[in-house]
Amino acid sequence: MKKLFFTTALFFSISTLFASNNLIDSVTHAHNTDDSIIICDKEVMPSFPGGVTALYKFIRDNLNYPEEAVKQKLEGKVYVKFYVDTDGSVKEPVVLKDGVGGGCAEEAIRIVNSMPKWNPGFQKGKPVKVYFTLPLSFKFEKSKD
Repeated sequence: MKKLFFTTALFFSISTLFASNNLIDSVTHAHNTDDSIIICDKEVMPSFPGGVTALYKFIRDNLNYPEEAVKQKLEGKVYVKFYVDTDGSVKEPVVLKDGVGGGCAEEAIRIVNSMPKWNPGFQKGKPVKVYFTLPLSFKFEKSKD
């Protein structure tokens, strides 16, 4: 009998992560938050330590499919927006869209909050705050047992 197990996958391309304004709030060029400016046009994007492969591994190893979502067999994507601060810390994650339910949005926030410090973004040689939108996919897969 085939066993059903679940995995989580992170869907975004390397080019999108590091170059596209789709991941960054591109409506305006800077945002004020607590007397600080978050830059949207930057020279060097922040990066997860070890790169995209390490980010995939971190999420795969740490994200837990919520029990309620498993019971209801819910699948879909959760989009989380956050910014990488000048010291590389991840700040103020917020769910932009919960396309799953069953506790997946809360799990997405938990995983983003548990990320280690990133390498900060730079503008004119100085570290700057940069927004990201991270889509997390919750999906069941059938094993080949």
